[in-house]
Amino acid sequence: MYSTSRARIPLQKGTDGSPTIENFGRLVLVVEDDPDIRSVVAEHLLAVGFDVCRAQNGEIAMQMIRERLPGVVCLDLNLPRISGYDVCEQIRAWDLLRNEWTLET
Repeated sequence: MYSTSRARIPLQKGTDGSPTIENFGRLVLVVEDDPDIRSVVAEHLLAVGFDVCRAQNGEIAMQMIRERLPGVVCLDLNLPRISGYDVCEQIRAWDLLRNEWTLET
């Protein structure tokens, strides 16, 4: 089973201090608690031209998503503290993204 995603992206930057969408499509957040797996995934993404940020748990991931607004989140579902499923639910509930994403499975 696989899923695809499409995004409707605002064409203008926010003037109210909200995160911008300028890195959308280039910045990938890798969320993985195993440092070896996190490193391997990040290195492969860097090698093909993506910008990469990394988080080792769901709490840090949510902070980075709010601050950096990555275009893609590569998310481990079995994370300590906050599971990947919970991170996904929080992303979907976030007002800034509520009407911006269309997910297809």
